[in-house]
Amino acid sequence: MTVLVTGFEPFKGLPDNPAATVAELLGGQPGFIHRVLPVTYAGARAQLKAFVNEHPKASMVISIGLWDSGDAVRVEALAHNVQRASIPDNAGDLAMGRPIVADGPKTLAANPKLVCRTFAAFENAGVSVINSTDAGGYICNTLYYTLLQLNIPGIFIHIPLATLIAPVLIAQVLTAEFGAQFRS
Repeated sequence: MTVLVTGFEPFKGLPDNPAATVAELLGGQPGFIHRVLPVTYAGARAQLKAFVNEHPKASMVISIGLWDSGDAVRVEALAHNVQRASIPDNAGDLAMGRPIVADGPKTLAANPKLVCRTFAAFENAGVSVINSTDAGGYICNTLYYTLLQLNIPGIFIHIPLATLIAPVLIAQVLTAEFGAQFRS
């Protein structure tokens, strides 16, 4: 079985995106395949769906995004059916107040066992972590809502913009927790 991992390209004038760095680090480990997604509403959704369809035997998806405030890893439990960011995506689309899926459920919940397992992995490694019920209103929430509609287990993790938690440490925690099945 394979774990699919997504991160995002740079946005808001940043030279790089630590979420992409974590995804690339994981993608270099046995059993993990990564893809860096565009920071666009339509592009991120389409590429996630294509990525999952390309790997029908994958066991799960770990999506990683950047949270520009706070100093802890955020394990997201819910995605909301609304785009509410105050800044445009990398294509210039300002999707303020638009639903992600017309007539879709207001919220979608991740598998609670997967949320708890992910939270515990960071906590047990001594990494500052919080449970969150708001994946934001930007591309991260849109991607998570899309992921939770697909027929594959998935989790979304926000990592802090502040470099207090190194991407390599985040990748090590996720590799230790979800990559054990690939080690002999």
